[in-house]
Amino acid sequence: MATSTDGYALLKTINLPGTVGGHGDIVAFDADTKTVWLAQSPDNNVVVIDTTTNTVKATIPNIGNANGIALTPQYAFVADVTNNTTDVIDKHTFQVVAQIHQTGTTPDGVIYIPSTNQVAVASDDANVLDFINASGPFTQTASIQLQPNPAVSGPDVPLYVPQKDLIYQPDDQQMDVINPHTGAIVNTFNLVSTGTVKPAVYDPVTNHLLVGTTNNQLLVVNPDTGAILQTIAIPGSVDQGTIDVSARLAFFGDKAGTADIVNLDTNQLVGGLPAEKNMHTLDVDPTTHDVYVYENNRNTVDVYGPQSQLHTEYRFFNPTTGDHLITADVNEVNQLIKNQPSYHYEGVVGASPDKSADTQDVFRFVDTATNSHFYTTSTTERDQILKTQPSYHFEGVAFEAYTNPSSVGSSGATFERFFNTNTHEHTYTADPNEISAINSGKEGAGWVDEGKAFTIHVATDGLLHV
Repeated sequence: MATSTDGYALLKTINLPGTVGGHGDIVAFDADTKTVWLAQSPDNNVVVIDTTTNTVKATIPNIGNANGIALTPQYAFVADVTNNTTDVIDKHTFQVVAQIHQTGTTPDGVIYIPSTNQVAVASDDANVLDFINASGPFTQTASIQLQPNPAVSGPDVPLYVPQKDLIYQPDDQQMDVINPHTGAIVNTFNLVSTGTVKPAVYDPVTNHLLVGTTNNQLLVVNPDTGAILQTIAIPGSVDQGTIDVSARLAFFGDKAGTADIVNLDTNQLVGGLPAEKNMHTLDVDPTTHDVYVYENNRNTVDVYGPQSQLHTEYRFFNPTTGDHLITADVNEVNQLIKNQPSYHYEGVVGASPDKSADTQDVFRFVDTATNSHFYTTSTTERDQILKTQPSYHFEGVAFEAYTNPSSVGSSGATFERFFNTNTHEHTYTADPNEISAINSGKEGAGWVDEGKAFTIHVATDGLLHV
């Protein structure tokens, strides 16, 4: 179901509600609620995705041709182009609680400014930036004219940089730098002579802005002076960018049909996630490092996760002893293949995650009496075996499994544990056909289903080629 590319694997494709593909817009990750919000403008919806299960959590209808989304601690502020309003949605009830008629027409980019507790809305046709209180009664407090004026294309999505307490507003071929407390344009960066400037991301480690453009390049810009430090050639025209500071990567939605990946330390294009042509919006969960790519024409979201988080699990079968052995240790795999011909390689059965707060240890024993392996996630069962089963040799932690199977949703593979009362063998499988065959007696007599053993990630195409 998935592919591996540039260190990332396609974990899941989420089908969105509605029937119309087209020009969907902004994707916004919310750390407070562990959700992703996206503007599904062709269907006039805002869709909310639960990032713990990667499933659709809510659909908020009647947000006309939604554009930008800004998330505050309590609300989502969404640009509603059809009604020429900024709609306020409660993040927990998903109800629209207010519609604000800002000064500007054709609202586009929206950002939250914590230092003033305001939301700023950039409007394309009026070429203004309107400021709105982020708490009720949500009144507009100011409106500033952007530069240049008049504009040809108008403003795109602004960026608020908390480390500078400044707004960086792309507009035509320049970037307006705005003080959010006074509304004054304190600097103007003239960045391109052809094409237009697009949204930017800020890296606090290098103190660089990475600025998108429509002319096949990203610009590395000094945020204090506007000096262009470097240009990065890319396949096409970009729109929304997002940054994963701890992973030292930035991602840009490239309309050529890729999510461009940039190394923040070298300022080099290091790869791309495949996408449909004209894909242009995406965001990243900086905790899991999963990237959410909105395929607006297909009406889906592709979820990519770092390949390094997953460890291929291989299964072997010894027909002489009846032992099934599962391992992620490549050295053990090679040793079994070279030196133990009685173990037949059965293939990849899944992938285990890195150890984290959301995983649990899978302990492995070998029963020296039967030469078979036993796996458990239960520390109580582990300790009981150590005390009462002298033939069981403890081999340590074999791999990690997910503590909550629902956290991986349909991407999870839950293994059933069976015990044979005749041979005293255990076997483990997540294959529904194999589970059915064992329970129906097709795999021989004596098998008892002992329930769920552990949950890991399903095998992906990328893993199958490891």
